[in-house]
Amino acid sequence: MKILIDKSFYKDWKKIKDQDLNQKVLSFIEEIQKAESLSSLSNLKKLVGTKSYFRAKLGNYRV
Repeated sequence: MKILIDKSFYKDWKKIKDQDLNQKVLSFIEEIQKAESLSSLSNLKKLVGTKSYFRAKLGNYRV
């Protein structure tokens, strides 16, 4: 699956000091890329009012 990572997300991600969280984000991005459909991702929710924007929760953070 093709994903687009916003420049602001990348900047915010680089600021995170917690290595466990960084690894979780990286693993989640890899999981999205390997997925055949969005329905196969368990913690993904569609954002209200949009056609193709979704969020995922990783611990206390939303991606």
